[in-house]
Amino acid sequence: MIYRTQFYPTQKHNRHLIRIVSILILSSFLVNEALAKKQTLILNEDETLQVKVIKNGAVRLSVKGDRLQDVMGLEETVSFEKDETHGFLYLRGIDRKQTITLVTEGGVLQELILEPDEKGISNVVFKSKDAVEEEISFQKGERALQSVVQPNLMMPLQQSSFSKSSFQETAIMLIKQLHRGMGSVEELEGVGERHTSHRVFAKPLRHLKTQGMRGIVFEVINDTGTTLNLLEKDFYRLGDYAVAIGKKQLERDEKTLLIVVQRG
Repeated sequence: MIYRTQFYPTQKHNRHLIRIVSILILSSFLVNEALAKKQTLILNEDETLQVKVIKNGAVRLSVKGDRLQDVMGLEETVSFEKDETHGFLYLRGIDRKQTITLVTEGGVLQELILEPDEKGISNVVFKSKDAVEEEISFQKGERALQSVVQPNLMMPLQQSSFSKSSFQETAIMLIKQLHRGMGSVEELEGVGERHTSHRVFAKPLRHLKTQGMRGIVFEVINDTGTTLNLLEKDFYRLGDYAVAIGKKQLERDEKTLLIVVQRG
């Protein structure tokens, strides 16, 4: 005779199983939501941008490199709140398609069509064309070392305790970190402004030290009244290991970042 045993889950087992399934479902939902709820748009005052946003939910609007000052054209049923610290705008209660105008502190007016959708995004990030061009320039420099670290700007390797590979890795790491906003303003008093022969000045913003080297971020503003072409060597000083510039052609009153890597 063959005896068969059958497992009958107890109430305790059922609760445990439900808990595991609930955690798996929630984790999957949170991961998918995090991936699907953000969109980046490039500011363009000559065009009306369009984005699908979460229906009747909270939508955050922000501008990289600028701050949102106001929004015009919202329907009365939509509420908005401004984050004074970060320059974000939060919109709530969008239940129908509408066209609004965003105003940034930098003076940009951007028309935007908001289209509510149950699966719409809740985080809209805007970038200026200049910011995008500058990012592309630095990304190219990160992929190709020679485009941001000029060989003729390096001190002879025999005068340095760094091997060529360790110098390259440290210099690139500093450039990446500083371009992403890292660094401190403390102990920056001893760093002076730099200028080219065209009297274009670079003002120090912050610096970062690591592995016996220091990277310094400068802000370069073209106040010459005309279009300006820049090269890394224009800002080179004796003792610099590497010089990287975000944008090499600046229009009137346009600005960019300059990053210098030194020993120390």
